[in-house]
Amino acid sequence: MASEAPSAKRKKAFSFQFTRIDNATKFSPVNDGTGGEGTYGEVKRCRHVATQQIVALKKIKTEQEANGFPQTALREIQILKQLRHENIVQLQSVAVVSKECLYLPQHALPLLFTDKECPNLLPPEVKNTKSGKFCYMVLEFVDHDLNRILTAIKAKKPAGSRKSPVSTTIFKGLALQMLRGLDHLEKNCVLHRDLKPANILLSAQGVIKLADFGLAKYHHPDVHNERKGHTALVCSQWYRPPELLAGQVSYPEKIDSWSLAVVMGELFNLDPLFDGRTSSADGRTKAETYQFIQIQKLCGTDSFAWLEDCPLLPAKGHKKRQVSQRFNTLIARDRSSEAVVAFMDKALTVDPNHRLLAGELLKWEHKGVSLFNGPTPTLMGPGLMSELNAIM
Repeated sequence: MASEAPSAKRKKAFSFQFTRIDNATKFSPVNDGTGGEGTYGEVKRCRHVATQQIVALKKIKTEQEANGFPQTALREIQILKQLRHENIVQLQSVAVVSKECLYLPQHALPLLFTDKECPNLLPPEVKNTKSGKFCYMVLEFVDHDLNRILTAIKAKKPAGSRKSPVSTTIFKGLALQMLRGLDHLEKNCVLHRDLKPANILLSAQGVIKLADFGLAKYHHPDVHNERKGHTALVCSQWYRPPELLAGQVSYPEKIDSWSLAVVMGELFNLDPLFDGRTSSADGRTKAETYQFIQIQKLCGTDSFAWLEDCPLLPAKGHKKRQVSQRFNTLIARDRSSEAVVAFMDKALTVDPNHRLLAGELLKWEHKGVSLFNGPTPTLMGPGLMSELNAIM
């Protein structure tokens, strides 16, 4: 009995809402070019044969996994089973061609599935045969991603115009939902570690969904300074916070709030806020150094006093912070533009010790007035989509 207690405890801790095990033959592809490549899996638009429901199937890559089911996919399924929120993409089920492709160490099964969800899934003798058997995550299908939306808006922007066509009402409608999704991650001790426009989806009903949790990981704030730490090679380079560029591995959950702040800035900029693009021959170290310089140009080197003896810091130049100046140039004047400029200046805080979490940004006030509950309405739903469609 004593040996069964830990297993029972784990099963209870990770027994979240029901996730079915489906047969992959229940789904047929919709060949319209919709889909993409996830961090650890290929994503395709498909239709459930019986219900005709459109879903997104994320194929789990197993080619490099000598021991069967990838640990990263285990973690992604486990996290998505826990996260139930309007602004986070939902895992509906797991689809398999056969049971053999779900070979898992027996101790891992209680972490993912209850006996009711997956009865007698894998007898101990089953091994991974790698004979073309695949496993898929069945996710809700969401129509658009921010990367494509920003590209479409930029294509229609009047030539020579310095102001962004994105109004502050559109910005607030998108930013509010992104922050709500990230706030839910923070409350559940989850690091996304790859927030960027391509991983932020928008439904036809105007609902934001944070997606692609292939790099996500549980994080416990009270132990983030432990020696082992995490890897610094997460977050796409243009959205990677300065502490990761500097090589820190013991980082707090505020890395995601930096990435999201950069995405929010891109809503007005219509191009990456910190384009650290270099020649492919330059190598990773030079690319990260150039990325660091782009952040310094906007945020000022004075913002980096917390980074002692960092080799990426230049000896001089770019000392003045220019965030407010940049967004004053981009944002069209209206009743909430001053508040939005101040909000972006606060969100793009370089020092992680003073950077705000998503929950704190949601409550942030300008001159005693909440940004998202101020005199200018925050567009949501069909109203938000109507304004977006007008500028796309």
